Amino acid sequence: LGWCSTTAWAAEASPTSSESPAAALPPAAAAAASSAWSMGLQGRTPPWLEARCSVAWTSSVGKYQMPYVAEFGSTGFFRWWAPLLEPLDGEDTEVGLGTYLTPPLAITREDGSWETGYFAANRFTPDPANSTLCTCEYQGQAGPGQPRVLADYFIAKVPNSRHLPMEEACAPYIQQCPIDNATASRIIGKPFIEIYTPCSPLKVEAPWWAGLVALVLLVIGLWPVVNACHRAVYEEYLAEKEQEAEEADESRGYLWLGDGPSAAYLPPSKWKAQKFIKDVPAIASEV
Repeated sequence: LGWCSTTAWAAEASPTSSESPAAALPPAAAAAASSAWSMGLQGRTPPWLEARCSVAWTSSVGKYQMPYVAEFGSTGFFRWWAPLLEPLDGEDTEVGLGTYLTPPLAITREDGSWETGYFAANRFTPDPANSTLCTCEYQGQAGPGQPRVLADYFIAKVPNSRHLPMEEACAPYIQQCPIDNATASRIIGKPFIEIYTPCSPLKVEAPWWAGLVALVLLVIGLWPVVNACHRAVYEEYLAEKEQEAEEADESRGYLWLGDGPSAAYLPPSKWKAQKFIKDVPAIASEV
């Protein structure tokens, strides 16, 4: 666990790249950046952090049944479900929820190591104090194939704040976190640590209504085709019936209406349709 002590995480090699909208802001401006983040950018998790992880070790030794699950979703929140070795307030599983309050700062190095830092808030149950925790948090790996590690530095604990949005509970404490985990360890002190192995990509599950929407869109898209096919079949049916009527006329003969220049042949298939036949005083004969 040498690397997990956090002192070796970023002690060697300077960052080769970093990016953050608030990377150079002073603490006061960092709070304003957090407000903008909450209003405009929150809801997005950096793609490289999205994962469902198995927590193989934690610095809270003797508290949890190992391993337990931590999930960093795509919508700007992270969660964990940790079975307790000793139930608390009748609950045997700690369920936590957290969110990013400042834009994550990403650092990569030539040796393949990386880390991402941000100011975060989280809370969990059971918690008799109903607190919100405000933290500087870092995640990273020492290199490809290495375990992923989270280091959580507690800045403030706000009791009786469960009824408040997390960003509101932590608003007075939001600050620009140290540039990297090693610096945070020197400035702030000892963190809470979780080691994740393995981590796997999140499975994207469609909401229950997605199938219904797809079916409706399919029906709408196919309706012109279905309607055209129905029209073609109906027209073919009418053509067959007309052909049958003409064949019947040829076999049954025609009705002679009128006399002289206005005389006309009327096929039997039209007899019932022509109500005026009964009013024609002309000679009607079957030919």
